Amino acid sequence: KPLGRTVVETAHMVATAARAGVVNHVMFTYRGKPHYQFIKDELSQLGRVLHCALTFRMGYARNDNYFWRLDGNNGDGARGDLAVHMVDLAQWLVGDIDSATTTTGHYFSRYDNEGHAVPPVSDWAHVTMHFATGATGTVEASLVADLGQRAMEQSIAIFCEGGSLECTVGYYTDGQGQATIVRNRDGVSEDLTIPERYVNGDPER
Repeated sequence: KPLGRTVVETAHMVATAARAGVVNHVMFTYRGKPHYQFIKDELSQLGRVLHCALTFRMGYARNDNYFWRLDGNNGDGARGDLAVHMVDLAQWLVGDIDSATTTTGHYFSRYDNEGHAVPPVSDWAHVTMHFATGATGTVEASLVADLGQRAMEQSIAIFCEGGSLECTVGYYTDGQGQATIVRNRDGVSEDLTIPERYVNGDPER
């Protein structure tokens, strides 16, 4: 993911797959996480979605070290590495996106192993989305966030007519992860526990 670095690359890939008669598939892994599966089901109790805000932050690009994801010849930086995941989650949780506008930027110049400057990619990306339902949303992605002991952090806030859901997920440098989910309704905030059936992958939940 993503399919390509540009719309032209992506369209070419789609057309090539169609001509070959094969399935062109990108798997967005976070849809299968227990906390997001739980949130999707909980949303059905809160009515129409009005607005959502999603973030995905990491810190591995806080220097000028070479990495293929940070080379414009090969990767797309924060937009293609992180933001695309949250846009996918927003579409999956809220509905089809009618339009989106992205702003990106970079802070570091980077060089390949031979000392040649590589085309810059996005160290950060901000996305504004308008959904077919009338809802709006934002995505913020950063590769230059100092998160301390956390290797990366995601957050989702979805505001509905009947309340809201907030989820923060921290993934730590020791490989452990922790998710907290809060439901706000009628002026009361409640910490939610993810039922075991989500963690165990129960298809009958």
